[in-house]
Amino acid sequence: IRQRFFQALHYQQQQQLFSHWVEKFTTVEAAMRKREQAGDVSGYDRRRISREKVSLLARERHNQASFQAAWQRLLGIIGAKQNDGYDGVRGEIAPDELPPLQSVLEAVAQHPVLVQLQHLAQSAHLAARAAERGKFPEFTLGIGLKSVDGPTLGESGLMLSASVPVPVFDRKQGTALSAESKAHEAESQYQLTLNELNAQVRGLWHQAKQLAENARLFRQQSVSASYELVRIAETAYRNNEIGVLELVDAYRSAMEAETTASQLALEARLTRIELDEIFNGVSP
Repeated sequence: IRQRFFQALHYQQQQQLFSHWVEKFTTVEAAMRKREQAGDVSGYDRRRISREKVSLLARERHNQASFQAAWQRLLGIIGAKQNDGYDGVRGEIAPDELPPLQSVLEAVAQHPVLVQLQHLAQSAHLAARAAERGKFPEFTLGIGLKSVDGPTLGESGLMLSASVPVPVFDRKQGTALSAESKAHEAESQYQLTLNELNAQVRGLWHQAKQLAENARLFRQQSVSASYELVRIAETAYRNNEIGVLELVDAYRSAMEAETTASQLALEARLTRIELDEIFNGVSP
């Protein structure tokens, strides 16, 4: 659900971004048409902006298709329908700050698979101990009256008896060994699984941290600077200091910066979700 939610949020934000720039190009195109009619700019400039807008509209339609697919997948997994009144999602794509690595590793010990293996090992040890006790035979004690009659003498008295069965073939050694083998196997599997989970968690933790930091730095260093370039380019174009190609390049740069920032944030978020999934979706 979280993966589909943030994918839908990403495409929704991209759709808003494309809509903004389509509106921007439409406004610039209209202004250039007026200037073209007044003879202030050449027809090339207006046509160049119009061509760029057509390309942008194609990207907007492509993103709209991706958003609808992601939106329908999200509605499907939460059991909602299109006519239930939902019209979009809200949230921040960039993930929250990671918990310390040590606390994450400590939480690994409570992973359901590891807990199950611990229970299996304990159960096998108990079965082995029970089988060990079964190796000792039962001791039976009896008491009764015994009489002896003879030609010249007759005697009677109490008699004690004891019996111990001696198992020649089955002393339950096989059962005990089998139980101990299962216990050692469960313990070995536990340690192997623990090592694998620790390695996986360490890798995902460092990856999630670096991706989140990369997304944050890119937005901080690139997006604002790109919009400042747009402002400078528009002023320079109005003063005939640059041509339309430089203006289009500034627009493209700002739009791509926003697109890249959103993509980087989504990548960081999906990696964080993958890390959280080790704990059944609950962050430590």
